[in-house]
Amino acid sequence: MNSAEQAKKVVIIGAGHGGGRTAITLREAGYSGEITILGTEESLPYERPGLSKGFLQGEEKVDDLYLQPSSWYGDNDVTRRTGVEVTNIDPQGRQVTFRETARNSSNGSDDVLSEEQSYETLVLATGSEPRKLDLAGAGAQNICYLRSIDDSQRLRSQLAQAQRVAIIGAGWIGLEVAAAARRADCAVTVLNREAEPLIGPLGETLAKMFGELHLENGVTLRNNTSVSKLIMDGDRIVALETDAGDQIGTDLVVAGIGVTPRLSLVADLDLQHAAGGIAVDAQLRSSDPNIYAVGDIAAVYNEQFDRHIRLEHWAGAMRHPDTLAEVLCGRGAKYDRLPYFFTDQYDLGSEYVGYVPPEVRDDVEVVVRGDMRSREFIAFYLLDHKILAGMNINIWDVSEDIEKLIMEETPVTRDELEDSNVALSDLARR
Repeated sequence: MNSAEQAKKVVIIGAGHGGGRTAITLREAGYSGEITILGTEESLPYERPGLSKGFLQGEEKVDDLYLQPSSWYGDNDVTRRTGVEVTNIDPQGRQVTFRETARNSSNGSDDVLSEEQSYETLVLATGSEPRKLDLAGAGAQNICYLRSIDDSQRLRSQLAQAQRVAIIGAGWIGLEVAAAARRADCAVTVLNREAEPLIGPLGETLAKMFGELHLENGVTLRNNTSVSKLIMDGDRIVALETDAGDQIGTDLVVAGIGVTPRLSLVADLDLQHAAGGIAVDAQLRSSDPNIYAVGDIAAVYNEQFDRHIRLEHWAGAMRHPDTLAEVLCGRGAKYDRLPYFFTDQYDLGSEYVGYVPPEVRDDVEVVVRGDMRSREFIAFYLLDHKILAGMNINIWDVSEDIEKLIMEETPVTRDELEDSNVALSDLARR
């Protein structure tokens, strides 16, 4: 190990999952240099999936979400500056400028002193923020977005009081919140601009299955429907008006219309961009050799697909830092993991691994192994006898075999994939 390399001063901008994991994996890998985390959130670094799953439903406590207890950071010489916002990055001088946020300011105003922090290696882990509704009344008292622990706690409290909930958006967040709202015994309406929920990432076959799942659990699903107006009574939304002209009464609105990567901080830097984020190589290094990126903002070059891929899922924040720690410790490493995500809705649990390039989505064949009616099956996305992705529904311990088949580009036939008597591990060993 190059002792000079692993003793450089590291500054991490972003104190969420990706930033916290970067500090943790650096120390676990033996990194001995200074590590400082700068972040706007005041909580300890935590995982976000529970915010729309177990934590939202009251099955997990806040401590269950934290990556490490508070004592770990002091014990491992990691400096955390919370409640601060970085206002400038000087790549030539290798220095960042930051200040306390108004919320954290001792005098409660924006008039706070700026501080400067030098770095030798800078890691960007600024994550994403929810897209806001572009409608009059979008700042109403009874509208919720979901990104932070505070958001999830507020939403859980609101669900306990609401009778009718309208969810705008039928992506992963929207559907997981719908499941939580039904568990809280709310009447739920989901408004979806597309023909089926999740039809973009999953295709028609699985999209219809998720739609049927929610219908069976009492959700009113309005596909091909957009919200044109928020009907107000004082500072509260009392109904949504659709593009069809009808109104849907509600006590609570949840907007799950996607997220936007936080890139404003680097807008003036001469960094290359790709796929809506910061372009990094397989070692998570940007076009500036002293700046790296992880998590939602990182568009990582994938050799197998010969492109930069950026995905806004848990796996990036969880896995990118493992590779980065090896790189910064001077050991050869590259990030070659396939995209991965998971979801839990009602009695359905699922994992997805792989990547279907947008330009071939209409050409892939979906091959099902198992019984879709009982919702215990694996769906393979097949193109030219090769698996691009696989999604297992209520079947476990198969993701690694699916990932191996994809990584090794193992030729397979439809018959082999459909036949449950042919073990995936046997196909992967061929």
